[in-house]
Amino acid sequence: MQISRALAECFRILNAASNASLVTMRRFEKWMEVRRQRRQLLTLDRHALKDIGISRSDAEREAARPFWDVADRQDVASDEAANSCSNCNCPNADPHPHGSCLSR
Repeated sequence: MQISRALAECFRILNAASNASLVTMRRFEKWMEVRRQRRQLLTLDRHALKDIGISRSDAEREAARPFWDVADRQDVASDEAANSCSNCNCPNADPHPHGSCLSR
């Protein structure tokens, strides 16, 4: 009985570490996407910038921001929630039977 509890605790700890790694990876992916989009703003001509409602100086100011400076912090959180298990909200993107989730 002690061994099974110790093993369950080990799995819980490993799962928590794995969950933290997934969250970190998703945040990094979001940052890289923000970086790409900001650099792409610099390639747009005056007409394209006008179409999206920003000036050249707005585009330059946005492109100069550091990649981790995400305007809406909720974007990262909502992306993480969208990629979580619908049964228990753990970061496993594929739903699984609620009882088998070790992150609780």
